[in-house]
Amino acid sequence: MTDKELRACWQNCSGLDDEVAAIDAMENALGPLDEETVRIRGLITLFEACYHEADKEAQFIVGAIGAGHCPARSNERPARRKRELENARDILAMWCGDPAVRGMGLEVGGVGADELVNFIGEPSPLKLWQVERVVDRVRGALEPDCP
Repeated sequence: MTDKELRACWQNCSGLDDEVAAIDAMENALGPLDEETVRIRGLITLFEACYHEADKEAQFIVGAIGAGHCPARSNERPARRKRELENARDILAMWCGDPAVRGMGLEVGGVGADELVNFIGEPSPLKLWQVERVVDRVRGALEPDCP
């Protein structure tokens, strides 16, 4: 491949220009890339700074660069985050059982249960159905074997 030939990965990009060719030329100058280097490049390509844990993702990418390979990822949530997700599930499930429920004594991210259910507003069949779906999704995230 010459510096002027573009890689297949650019096929869905419109307005291919000299900038894209320059990117390819920089990669060509590195020589053939091994599988781990390609995987690390994929991490960099998929990095989104707007992601709420972009700092942790950046740390993971830097660790991969330093190690020369992508370390295994853990799907475990930190204990505090898991507890907050459990609290969210419990608060919303209790609200689904009784929308008038108050004084649950739980919180999520510093927001008390009563304040959280106040955000939902007046109960309605639609809101009940929507909150039940949220409870189902959170339950599925906490219990992978849950259908």
